[in-house]
Amino acid sequence: MKDRFIAFGFPVSKCAQHKSLFHKLCRKSIIQTWNRKWSFALIVADKRTSPVAQRVMDITNDTEALERLADLLACPNCRNSLVSRNNRSFICLNCYRTFFQDPYAGYFNLCLDKLSSYRPIQQELFRNPVTSFLYERGWRNNFQTMGYPLKEEVRLVTEYFQTYPKEPEVLVDLSCGTGYVTRRLAKTRKYSRIVGIDLSESMLKEAYRRMLLEEGCDPFTLIRANVDSLPLRDNVVDLIYCGAALHCWPKVQDGLAEMYRILKPDALVFATTFISNYSPLISRWNAYRFFTKKELEWLLKSRGFRQVQVQILKSPSILQFVQSAIIRCCK
Repeated sequence: MKDRFIAFGFPVSKCAQHKSLFHKLCRKSIIQTWNRKWSFALIVADKRTSPVAQRVMDITNDTEALERLADLLACPNCRNSLVSRNNRSFICLNCYRTFFQDPYAGYFNLCLDKLSSYRPIQQELFRNPVTSFLYERGWRNNFQTMGYPLKEEVRLVTEYFQTYPKEPEVLVDLSCGTGYVTRRLAKTRKYSRIVGIDLSESMLKEAYRRMLLEEGCDPFTLIRANVDSLPLRDNVVDLIYCGAALHCWPKVQDGLAEMYRILKPDALVFATTFISNYSPLISRWNAYRFFTKKELEWLLKSRGFRQVQVQILKSPSILQFVQSAIIRCCK
């Protein structure tokens, strides 16, 4: 048996024992595999017996799941339905755009990337690989200073979704990030199909990596898309969860309109965001748009949502100018 091992997905032979050459190979392999094939550092002795590698093959070869996904998707350019061309791509028969899945990053890219010099800083921050790496390693814990219900979030979501009068089929986690809540909702096994949507490539890669490594987590679909042009058909979604995201959207009105479009009648929305009574002053010096309670209620009702409830959570600090808020509403 050849003396070889796989470090970060890159085979290194025994002959490369020279120190400088070995370090050069390692540095090159880490950069290449992080950006291309492997979205995470995986060290295994044999690729064929790796349970993670086997799970990747099972997910990518599930043609039935791809056909079911095609029933939900619509072209973000012309709104025409998409057709599954093979295991890893969809095509629009109207404008002939083709959308591919990266089998190693794990998500379908259905985003219309427009060439523009303007890139909102609140979006670019979360597209940074450093942010996605730190997000579940301490970044989210900072939300607690504003009263964010980190420990009770999943319970609050599931309790509200249980009030849905029908059997839920499709749940969408909008701006899913690294899939922290998505994985926990998938582990409840109460929803037939779960779709996580985000604009950040690095967040989606991290979400895919964590989904593969999480025990007891059923696989879910990850899609890269813009919130103001969601690649989903009209009236196909039963439930939408959107955690700590509304303040990051450059065009909140367009995002809410898209949410309303894809929801079925009487479908439910559970969202969390941050609000402030000093919104104009804070937003002037901040990359994010913090709304007031009245602004959120008006935005949701103006887009057609009913039974709008905006619950403000108490902050542990009396000097906190920004607070967390929970939004519950239906179509």
